[in-house]
Amino acid sequence: MKIYEYSDYKEYINAYIRELPKNGRGQFLQISKSLRVHSTLISQILKGEKHFTQEQAFAITVYFSMSELETEYFLEMYQYNKAGSYDLSKYYEKRIDNLRKKFEEVSSRVKVKKKLNETDLALYYSDWSYMACWLLCGLDDVKNRSDIVTRLKISMKRVNDICDFLIKVGLIIEEGELSMGNARTHIGREHPLVSKHHINWRLKSIEYSDKVKATDLSFTAPLSISRKNYSKVKEILLNSIEKVSDTVDESDPDTIAFLNIDFIEI
Repeated sequence: MKIYEYSDYKEYINAYIRELPKNGRGQFLQISKSLRVHSTLISQILKGEKHFTQEQAFAITVYFSMSELETEYFLEMYQYNKAGSYDLSKYYEKRIDNLRKKFEEVSSRVKVKKKLNETDLALYYSDWSYMACWLLCGLDDVKNRSDIVTRLKISMKRVNDICDFLIKVGLIIEEGELSMGNARTHIGREHPLVSKHHINWRLKSIEYSDKVKATDLSFTAPLSISRKNYSKVKEILLNSIEKVSDTVDESDPDTIAFLNIDFIEI
């Protein structure tokens, strides 16, 4: 369920519950126990005109294990739905719109577990090989630095320099064997290094252009499109990126790859 697709907190809760196993049967009772109120009250609120108290609304976010941004968005919806005047309603509507824009940012959809300082970021994103070395350290068949040399076909000196840096910043661990220290780093589209990051992997894509295998996917599609549908396609791609991120998090990796998606208005 995408909370930012809703502006009514009751509609969101009801839709979320319907997506649960067995159509969420028994959820009203479980919510009532969590909020320490009678289940009849939950039904009266979610199916009628009554509202939760502010404390109960916050407790709902805890019950559904919402992220920090989802919690903020839910509470803004709550205030918007409760607003007793047009001006107050418009105030919260604007705040909801601003939060929707945050959800549109890929950085808010990708789980970040390691933050490097700007100096370390500049080196990390200076060349594709830093990220490739880091990713390889998550594979079971990559035990040591020699394995990285074999996979990436770069010099041992280069691998040593990169691994020493990754160990220093905590991205990999070397205790007999190499392993990942943190799951992912990410820079948003507003970061000055993002263009360098994209260029690194697009150059790598060009290098592989005459080596594409049947198991690979290479797709280019110049097209004409309405501005309205341009926005729809962008949302489809953002949702796909989110699904890819979740799938990667659930994976037990045995290889590494790179994914480039270009969707640019000209």
